[in-house]
Amino acid sequence: MKLLTDQRPAMSPIKNPVRNGVIGAAQAGFTEEYQAVYDAFITKPSAQVASDQNAVLVKPIVDYGTWAKLDFFHLEGGHINDNGESFLNWITPSTNDLYIHSGSPNFLASNGFKGDGIADLLKNNYILDGNGKYKQDDACLGIYIMDNIEASGNADFGYSGAHDSYLRSRYPTNNSAARLNDNTNANAAITDSSGMVIISRPAINKKDYYKNGVLIFDGITPSTGLPNAEMSFLGTNSEKSTRRQGCVFGGAGLNETDAKVISDAVNNYFKTLGTNKYEAQHDIILLADKESQYDTTGSDDVDYSVLNKHPEHVVTLGDYASATRSINDELYLYKGYSGVNKIFGAWGNHDGANDPTGQQFYNFYNQIKSYYSKVIGNVEFFFVDTLLKLDETGWDIMGDVQSRTIAQVKASTQGQWLINAMANSSAAWKVLVYHIPTWGSNFNLNTSPQMAWDWYDYGVDLILNSHFHFYERLLVNTGTGDVPIINCGTSGASQLTIGTPATGSIIRINDSLDVDFASGMFITMDESPTELALNLHAVDNNRNVIADKDTLVLNK
Repeated sequence: MKLLTDQRPAMSPIKNPVRNGVIGAAQAGFTEEYQAVYDAFITKPSAQVASDQNAVLVKPIVDYGTWAKLDFFHLEGGHINDNGESFLNWITPSTNDLYIHSGSPNFLASNGFKGDGIADLLKNNYILDGNGKYKQDDACLGIYIMDNIEASGNADFGYSGAHDSYLRSRYPTNNSAARLNDNTNANAAITDSSGMVIISRPAINKKDYYKNGVLIFDGITPSTGLPNAEMSFLGTNSEKSTRRQGCVFGGAGLNETDAKVISDAVNNYFKTLGTNKYEAQHDIILLADKESQYDTTGSDDVDYSVLNKHPEHVVTLGDYASATRSINDELYLYKGYSGVNKIFGAWGNHDGANDPTGQQFYNFYNQIKSYYSKVIGNVEFFFVDTLLKLDETGWDIMGDVQSRTIAQVKASTQGQWLINAMANSSAAWKVLVYHIPTWGSNFNLNTSPQMAWDWYDYGVDLILNSHFHFYERLLVNTGTGDVPIINCGTSGASQLTIGTPATGSIIRINDSLDVDFASGMFITMDESPTELALNLHAVDNNRNVIADKDTLVLNK
């Protein structure tokens, strides 16, 4: 899977930094933080590995302010040997450098540490007693696992004692547990141990557990003390883990964006080495209506199912707020994606109920308008707000919107922006996104007739809608040719009866026809310059995901 964002921005060189009284050889483009690490290496990495360690790994964490929250950060993977580099504490090199050997732990070149968890393990000589950034009510621990195996006991990292702090990735079977200055587990379903797990206590009585930067446990759990003991890695007391680890860290409490940033940075670094087993499974995942007056439980089932697939980006198709729940409430599991600009969405007819000025929408999606475009890989998404007033002073009621002519919409500021943006796009694929469909087998629902443009002639390859709470795929003539249209339906909201099949309708699905969709649905999208592949996934009441319910593959 390719990286979809540029991880190597231009940087100014640091000149003659002093590290522990020694003048280091400054490397062009290195951040100050990585320069200190590079100076401390006994055996220097190659120029390419050093560049990747700086630009792909360290710089994103520094830029978002997460680096400053850490007491220690150890990268076991990424070196050609273990003669000191894999022991180094990257936060303050030569201070609290990592390990005391126990047995003969195995360091694999660029692949991290592996031991038997009992005789062959490592220990951190840094005591987490609250004298650093790690505090009783402000702390975090994280570990990046390089493979997907289940190991008995499974204390990958931490201390088991009177007041525990540990991470247990995938133990027992398909479950995970974590503690942080307390003796209560944060339990979450995990079927794949590979990737990053983080336990964070960002405030008093709050404990969060993240997998690959996604919140999987949000608990009100008071702390009961500090462990006052050194951290051990892949083994504590009688417990053991034999999973391979690539990175460990700890320090102050992390928020959603911190967790996402550090998880992505570490994962992207191991991607560049080609050594990791955790890989984002899809470029993009598409979500539809979740508006909470319907089935909030089902929508959470869909969200967890989506996030277990580790998408690079998430695109929502509207109606992710309600009169009583804000977009932040409904999309709380995706706050880490919001913090790193990896989630984008369209404005739906329910989204203004709790957000009449649109400010929550703008903040969450990091936009200044409710219409915009976003390039993800080889795809440019054009998000259109069909409810926006022509003078952009607010949002119209449905009747006013539907009374507009196509010419009026094209002549509006939003219409002119869209026409120009599509004309100037160099993306291989142009995908139009708006909430309320123009075409479909609706059941007494509003449509958007004012959007019946000649989209084929504007170069649109695919149209994505939702609003109708069922799935439908159509092929409709829109100008001098046909354009495929997908109504994703619902990612949690109760599904509705399908009406009379519309002209061009190819497939229609709701839960009355297929119980696999009891909790909802989502769509995966994988893209290349020559292929756009979409696959419909069903989520049942037990969070089982059933793929290949419908597929669409477009080729150029």
